[in-house]
Amino acid sequence: MRRFEYKILTARSVNGEISLETLQEINQERTKGWELVNTNHAEPEPQARNGSKVLLVLKREIEGPK
Repeated sequence: MRRFEYKILTARSVNGEISLETLQEINQERTKGWELVNTNHAEPEPQARNGSKVLLVLKREIEGPK
């Protein structure tokens, strides 16, 4: 049976888009075997002027003995 580990990154969404810096971070994680599998748009923070928080869920297969 395949096993996975998960990682959650936090980003900001402004007008429904995440920053180029966040996209570069996701691409860097891909080189380490991580795959973006889900996003979750959290409620905007009170009085936030720089968008809302987005949680990015990544996973990768765990290698080694099962």
